[in-house]
Formats: sequence, structure tokens, C-alpha cells
Amino acid sequence: MPVVISDLNPRARALVIALRKIRTEYGITSRDLSSRMGFSHAFVSHWETGRRVPRPEEVNALLAELSVTGAERDRIMQMARAAAEPSWIGGAIPGVPDHVMKAVDHERCADAVTEWAPTTIPALLQISDYARAQCMLSGLAYTDTESRVLIRAGRREVVCRGIEPIAFTALIGENALREPVGTSMIMVEQLNYLVESAGRPNITIQIVPSLVGWHPGLVGAFTLYHFADSPEILYFEHYSSGVFLSDSHDIGMHHRALDIMRDKALSEAESIKLIIETAKKWARADMRDHGFSMRRYR
Repeated sequence: MPVVISDLNPRARALVIALRKIRTEYGITSRDLSSRMGFSHAFVSHWETGRRVPRPEEVNALLAELSVTGAERDRIMQMARAAAEPSWIGGAIPGVPDHVMKAVDHERCADAVTEWAPTTIPALLQISDYARAQCMLSGLAYTDTESRVLIRAGRREVVCRGIEPIAFTALIGENALREPVGTSMIMVEQLNYLVESAGRPNITIQIVPSLVGWHPGLVGAFTLYHFADSPEILYFEHYSSGVFLSDSHDIGMHHRALDIMRDKALSEAESIKLIIETAKKWARADMRDHGFSMRRYR
């Protein structure tokens, strides 16, 4: 079965693309390069299709065969070492689907992330109580819920760390501010956290109001991951699954969709004002709990 490049982790994907590009620039076929390196004719081809990610020493041998030196060699060797590093998650975690773990890896390797979230707060901006309520209301077992809450708390680190946080742009549907997830106080704390997050220079939050007419975002949520060393990846997360796409046409269509939604969105200042006003309404609301007990922490 063919390997889909977008199914690779971001570091391996960047290396695969770089090796293919440099071989092409040097005007040699993968069959000829395999022969010159003393491998079977499919060896280099499997590197370039992602069937097998080369080890750093193999990349070093390839670069030596092509006489690649200097800054270009250093750049590709750094990519090879990064591709060989294990994911921070270190393997499967009970209760956390593979597509979520893969999304985490993409977030940690990206330079920037843009997300359209029409009905819920983006995972990178969720407080733990909100994430916990969301999981419990979905019917997940306690242990699975706590695993997912732990992962979401870790995911926030990429946008709030002190050194080189990623740039995160969140377009959020107005309904996400008004739909109750857990208690009214959880909603107050969650919306206050959005306001706090918007104060960070790397985070942009804009609200797309309801009743502004049809736009492409009404079809569903999506996320775009932007990388320095490889093309963008488009991600759709569904209730129990997720899919990653690298097709340039699909990515271009979703960039156009984002442009349309930005035209309909409130400005950053107007968005924060709406979030604050909505948080005050939640604070005044006399909503009953949903019948479950939660520990309150972020």
C-alpha cells in the first residue's frame, strides 16, 4: 500500500521532501543514486516515498555521494537528526486516539497554526475544566477523560511557552462562546482565559458572528499547520477520527475560505469585547450543574 506523505510525522516529512529536492537538483535518478551508494535500486526511492525514513548516518552517506557541503549539508543533517528523535508523547497513551497524538506532533513542529473552530473552543486554548467537561459529556470513561485532559494541558505549552512559542491564529464561531460546556463558571473561566491568551503577541483571536450569512466555514472545522521546511498540512478532526491532507488544491481552497471568514469576522478588539461581555452573561447565569463533580484546576 503506498505511503501518503502527509501520514508521516512532520520531521520525517520535511526530511523526505528535502532529500527528494536535493537529488532532483543534482540531476540524478533515485535508481542511479542507489547504485552509486551500493544499495538495491529501490533503496533511495523508499526514502523519498516515506516507506522508510533514513538514519542520520545514511543521510550523511547520501550527502557525501552528492558532494553536498557547507550550510546545506548542515541543514539537512539537522533535519535527519530531528527525524530520528522520538515523539514527545513516546507512544500510545490509553484513551488518546492516534490522530490526536499526531496532531500534537504537528503542533510541536509547526512554525504557525491557523484554526477555524465554529462550535467549540480550540484545543490549544482550552482550560482543563472545559476539556474535562467536554470529554465527560461525550461519554468517555474517567481514565480516558483524564488522559485527554493531560494531553490538552500539554498542547497549550506550544503557544504559551516563554521561548519561541508558535504563532496561533484562532477564528472562533460565536456559538462556541454561548454553547454551555460544563457549568456556567467553567464557561466564565474559559472565556476569561481566551481574553488572557489574546494578550500574548503570538496569539490572534477573532470571532466570526452568527447570522452573517453563509460562508465556507459553516461546512465544518479545520486546522492548517505551517512549517518552515515543508509544505502545509490540512487537518480535519471529527468526533472519533481525524484526517491529514497535503494536497495543494485542498490547502489553497481552505486559505480562500479563511480569507472569506476574516472578512466576516470581528476585529481583534471587537472580538475581545464580545468575549468579555459573554463571560459576564455566564457569570450572571443561574445554570444548574450537569450532575457531575469536577476538580477545578488548569
